[in-house]
Amino acid sequence: MTDMGEIFDAFFEGMGLRRKRKTYERGNDLEARIEITLEEVFRGANKTLHFEKFAACENCGGLGHFSKEGVATCQTCGGQGEIKELRRGFFGSFTQVKPCEKCFSTGQIPNKVCGDCQGAGRMKKTVKFDFEIAPGVENGQIIRISGAGDVGVRGGAKGDLYILVKIKAHPVFDRKSSDLFVKKEVSILDILLGKKIDVLTIGGNILNFEIAPEADLERPVRIPNEGLPIFNSTRRGDLYVKLIIKQPKRLSAKAKKLLEELREELK
Repeated sequence: MTDMGEIFDAFFEGMGLRRKRKTYERGNDLEARIEITLEEVFRGANKTLHFEKFAACENCGGLGHFSKEGVATCQTCGGQGEIKELRRGFFGSFTQVKPCEKCFSTGQIPNKVCGDCQGAGRMKKTVKFDFEIAPGVENGQIIRISGAGDVGVRGGAKGDLYILVKIKAHPVFDRKSSDLFVKKEVSILDILLGKKIDVLTIGGNILNFEIAPEADLERPVRIPNEGLPIFNSTRRGDLYVKLIIKQPKRLSAKAKKLLEELREELK
């Protein structure tokens, strides 16, 4: 099967044009995964990854050879950095121009190739990478870090690092976007008496709030700006408190009498 790219190469060649070719191979993009807590989503976090990647060869500084030793003309391509091949396709014979693999398209062969990296300018290495996660990151969000992937061949462009963020389930709070939801057990008497109810926030603070007498207890109480930070913003979501009415396990005769009197009073 004929590669359409080869046909276009022949077309450009016939017009005296050449497609721009990449001198050195770009490094691969890499992927990683990290798990963080909801508290780290709230505050942001500094994290460290350890992984294997192609890094610049320390012996030759990533060149793959030693410049002071000089270079010679590549005999394979005659110093052109490319090779012409006669190919046959649907539209007849044509000449295809290909990068010379012997000299990495440079037209030159180093007189002394680095023995550590065999001329590639890079070697596999386990690296330590520190990075920052901004507050408000979403579950499943991918963070792209430019240039943190594999080093390219002989100093070619670096690939990128893509980090998938997973957020651990929290024992207290549920999350929906930047809003948080929490359940709070309360006594019906405390509500009737207008006593303040306390609730723990994701930041570790305790907030006190009152329930209005006419409030619908089936609907969560909204506390503005006590949710998570909105990613790349100075704003925050809200905290919603679902009230769970706590019923007494046993009632004494005296307690029942008082409740009956209360019911009559509230009629």
